[in-house]
Amino acid sequence: MPSKPSAGISKTAIQVLVVIGLIGAVMLSGSADPTHARLVLRSDHGDRVFEGDVVDGMTVLDALNASALAGQIRFQFTVDSSRDVTVIKRLDGASSPAASSFFINDQRVDGQKINTIPLQPRDTIIVKLF
Repeated sequence: MPSKPSAGISKTAIQVLVVIGLIGAVMLSGSADPTHARLVLRSDHGDRVFEGDVVDGMTVLDALNASALAGQIRFQFTVDSSRDVTVIKRLDGASSPAASSFFINDQRVDGQKINTIPLQPRDTIIVKLF
């Protein structure tokens, strides 16, 4: 007896869609590891992405400095303790590093205050280089 064509979606197709959905959810939610944060350096040349553990008291500046060491990024800064601000002098070839924009979980933050902004696991930091 000949088999009838199925009117529904096959079980394999449903499994593939579920896997694709899970991968997309992980990519959109930031880090897949619940103890990690992600740092994205965005420039005209593309994105450089770093991911690592968040420790107690870690700031955006700490994450940027750790990523610079691990990823061979040229990064120079000073912290003006009298005003409690970070002055970025060099950041991965940016023509105007002090004008770079910083975002945590899609919320813009003050680039001069990255030394005071604490990180939480699963945070995503985006630095738009100029």
